[in-house]
Amino acid sequence: MKFLYLIVSFFFVAFGEPAWTSFLGFFAATLGWAFFWKFLSHCEKKFLVSFLFFAIVQGVQLSWLSSTTYQGYVILLVYALVIAILGVQFALFCLFIPTPKVSQSNI
Repeated sequence: MKFLYLIVSFFFVAFGEPAWTSFLGFFAATLGWAFFWKFLSHCEKKFLVSFLFFAIVQGVQLSWLSSTTYQGYVILLVYALVIAILGVQFALFCLFIPTPKVSQSNI
């Protein structure tokens, strides 16, 4: 069930860009990120998961940058570098999200 949060979150956030589907922008901003934070709060490898999630989301949203028509193949290196830098930045931010404490009253 927890993995479903990640999958639904990915589709909302990646394709909820207002330039593509304007009605999904609201769901991306609310449900998409809420599902991701819910999944991440119970994840042990926060840095890796958040890096991959955001890098893939940015890969989808910045896909227009991968056109080699005018810039040549060097733009693919720039594209990968931008995606990696954004992924690391987001992953570092996610390390500050607290992990919920498990107590007897929560069970």
